[in-house]
Amino acid sequence: MIYHRIDVFMISLMKDFTAVGYYSAAFKLIETLNLIPVTLMISFFPLMIRQFKVNKNNFLALHEHGFKMMLIIGIPLAILTSLFSKEIVLLVFGSEFMPSSDALLVLIWAEVFVFLNFVYFDTFISMGRQTTVTIVTAAIALVNILLNFFLIPKYSFVGASIATLFSQALGSCIFFYYIYVLFPTNSYKNILVKMFCISLIFLIFLLTFNFISTYISAILSLLFYIIMILTLKILPEEEISSIKSYIKKFFSYNSKI
Repeated sequence: MIYHRIDVFMISLMKDFTAVGYYSAAFKLIETLNLIPVTLMISFFPLMIRQFKVNKNNFLALHEHGFKMMLIIGIPLAILTSLFSKEIVLLVFGSEFMPSSDALLVLIWAEVFVFLNFVYFDTFISMGRQTTVTIVTAAIALVNILLNFFLIPKYSFVGASIATLFSQALGSCIFFYYIYVLFPTNSYKNILVKMFCISLIFLIFLLTFNFISTYISAILSLLFYIIMILTLKILPEEEISSIKSYIKKFFSYNSKI
């Protein structure tokens, strides 16, 4: 990922290789999550290209489904990782990399926007608007570089993580603006409001039962989260069917890697 290379290069110039190591350790944990949007959009991309030509409403529905799926998956991942960042780093890398947990805490929220940007990339490419993707990608890189100049000297590798978060969030906002101009709709608002409420309840539930056990509270909270998604019908039945198909493709794809 080009943004990671930019961050690593700038950290090495302004700090030292110890800081580079801490940042890279956190990024490696995050990078593996990119398999989720990649495998999802492999399924969606051909459909989006076809539907854009024949039915704009179906095309928009596919885009919104992808957007919704990324939030449903990304937000609980971000919350869980934020709460257990130290435990995750300790388990994977050991105590000597514990400072990486601070970077992980920030980068996991950047990953939520990375998830969304995967959907936006394929959406605009499906519409034949590669120039828009290039412009937004360049804007993300430029903002990332500028923020690194200000944040790395003071906050080291955590500053680079913050720069990544803000630049990816900006990219999502720009993409959202373009989509809204092309397809004015209130669907985004409805999705965001519902996801905010569900995520807040999920967080409260997680914190409430955290005294039992880290792992048990995480499992119980995820089950409760899934029940809320189904009960509130965030996903219609046809979307649930597509998720089952996606899960099969996800494991099939990863078994080949």
